[in-house]
Amino acid sequence: MSLLLEQRILAAKIETTPGTVEAVAAADATFNIYADGPIIECDTGFTERDGQSSFSPLPGVPQGRRGRARFSTDLVGAASAVSPAWALTFLPGCGMVATGTSWGFVTGSSTAKNLTLVEYLDGTTRTIFGAVGTWTIDLTAGQAGRINFEFIGVYGTDADAALITPTYETTKPPRWGNTSGCTFNSQSLTLNTLNIVAGNEMKLREDANLTAGFKTGIITNRRVTWTADPETVAVATIDWMAAFHNSTEASFTTVVGTASNNVITITMPKAQITSPPNRGNRDGLLTTTLSGQANRSAAAGDDNLTLAFS
Repeated sequence: MSLLLEQRILAAKIETTPGTVEAVAAADATFNIYADGPIIECDTGFTERDGQSSFSPLPGVPQGRRGRARFSTDLVGAASAVSPAWALTFLPGCGMVATGTSWGFVTGSSTAKNLTLVEYLDGTTRTIFGAVGTWTIDLTAGQAGRINFEFIGVYGTDADAALITPTYETTKPPRWGNTSGCTFNSQSLTLNTLNIVAGNEMKLREDANLTAGFKTGIITNRRVTWTADPETVAVATIDWMAAFHNSTEASFTTVVGTASNNVITITMPKAQITSPPNRGNRDGLLTTTLSGQANRSAAAGDDNLTLAFS
């Protein structure tokens, strides 16, 4: 019988013991997930072996068992004054921790979490575990926002399993539109698009003691970057070129949504422009093309971006 791509569910759970597969259930799959194809893929390499005396090769050998998961979910809050399920699960796997309902980055393996991710695909499952990830946020004026995740982990085993029956999140994602708008250095920006990249660098920890050849994933570095396309204004209003040449750092904030418990505020306290802010064209409208990074605010760092639900 043919299997259908749309008969797909993603379950994910934070691991109690990093690198040990967690058993997942319907309660671990309440997220609304989007992907163009299968979510979990095997990323294992292959060692070729050339034969002698002819062109025919010898049997090759698969390498360490790597896996990868790519998917998106809505940038949405919860029905109550708590972080939504997707944030409580996926953000810790991307090296973030919550203070109340405000999430920020952390450095070091002691605070980052490892995840087990299981894709149910019309009667079959694929699993990665010990996984860590990174994300990008894509915002377009007047449209619902999306957060796109990529995780790497140890590839598990394929199996046959019936689809589980989660109770999905029902809160509708807010559009990117709010009277608080988007500001840089307290100046309001008229934007069409904003893209924010967490920029986590990830690797799998090699371990020859394990059959898979890998132990867990780990985040080894991070550089948060962003791009935006504000309408061009008078230099007296915002001198973007001077901000670039003078290494100006300023607070960059945007707000998604207006309804209580479904407002997402993204703040970079020390945003800096990292390339010349040249002119752009949006259907005949003059724009300024901005690229930047989010710098540390306090001396200790780990405060270059917060994502808050309210």
